[in-house]
Amino acid sequence: MLEKQKIFQKFIKNITYFSLLPIIRFLRKVIGVDKQIVLFNNHTSTFADSSKYLFLYCLFQSKNERLKVFWIAKNLAEYRLLTERKLPVIYVRRLDKRAFLTLVRANMFITTGGRDFLFGLIFGYKVFSLWHGVTLKIIEWNNLRDTLLYPKGIIKKLISTIVNLGRYIPPNYLLVTSRNLKPIFLSAFRIKNTKKTRIVIDNYPRNDILVRKIPGYSLNAVTKKFLIQHRINGKKVILYTPTFRETDVENPFQKKETYIELEKFLNRINAVLIMKLHPVEYKEFQELTKQMKMHMRNIYFLDPTLDIYPLLKEADLLITDYSSIYFDFLHLDRPIIFFVYDLESYKNERGFYFDFEKMTPGPKARTLKELIEKIEEIILKGEDAYKIKRRKIRELMFDKEAGSACERLYNLISQII
Repeated sequence: MLEKQKIFQKFIKNITYFSLLPIIRFLRKVIGVDKQIVLFNNHTSTFADSSKYLFLYCLFQSKNERLKVFWIAKNLAEYRLLTERKLPVIYVRRLDKRAFLTLVRANMFITTGGRDFLFGLIFGYKVFSLWHGVTLKIIEWNNLRDTLLYPKGIIKKLISTIVNLGRYIPPNYLLVTSRNLKPIFLSAFRIKNTKKTRIVIDNYPRNDILVRKIPGYSLNAVTKKFLIQHRINGKKVILYTPTFRETDVENPFQKKETYIELEKFLNRINAVLIMKLHPVEYKEFQELTKQMKMHMRNIYFLDPTLDIYPLLKEADLLITDYSSIYFDFLHLDRPIIFFVYDLESYKNERGFYFDFEKMTPGPKARTLKELIEKIEEIILKGEDAYKIKRRKIRELMFDKEAGSACERLYNLISQII
């Protein structure tokens, strides 16, 4: 029921946006476009991901007045977060005259999603998609099982077209991390004309934080301060970041017994487990975590709206499944365990672009028992048989090293605006 309400709200919002197109385009002609104004946004409506780091870098560099940057906030919490730090932000649901004129006069819109492209179309911006991850699983238009993109029935197709208007519009610029991935992204975004959409080969701006500091990076982020006491006690840090499941499957982490067993194990190996769940799954887990909080001293659940990337470089071990975060973690050259208790069903329902075994540089665990065994082998015994494979996959998926992506993209944006 809640999902249907969201779809209806998106339907009405997109129709409203589209009806404003001629008015806004007329105003842009009358008022004029300021080529230096660049807008930033994150598809999850949080101050995080690559758009956050590129925004901060451009803001820091904008003292030379090459760019005028603004963050587009979709919710009040996001807006207040940036206004408290006196960062340039526009709250789209509460526009004053100055903010509205900035939107009308802006030249470029930089985002990490696909549905936000409609925002760029309405205002006539140059749209730059940074996207949000090297993809193992099938995405966007290649995902034939996506019922929002491929619904059945005339009425549902009509609603889908309106709801997904932004996904019908290819961006003007699309960031891809490797030439090897270019064909996949061209297909996923249905880009047929590379003259209209320029493919930019570079690393993700968010990966810069793995090797260097960017002013303002700690805003809305989990940093090493969170771990100070644990580090003092010599504890190892294990990070668990599962991807979102679109179908219900039996998840070991939905059982109380799992946490009881893990707590004993973590205490024995002197380690902490930090869990970063998808926002949807986090809500489902909240009741369970409340019940188990008194029993957990070595297991933590992070707020899903927080930026996790500054914490990545503090992790000794990453546990994930099909999430793209493991590709970024390769820059740190540390062990990864793939906890894939539903591999067959996920492969059948979502599908992968690559052979899963060949593209995952780490041991696989299907059960909690196997997961504990793999953690013990790495944390206690120091086993690591995947160093060469990690390097090869990193070189395959990233043409450029992390650390200077923000600088390179800033220079590019300065040239093309």
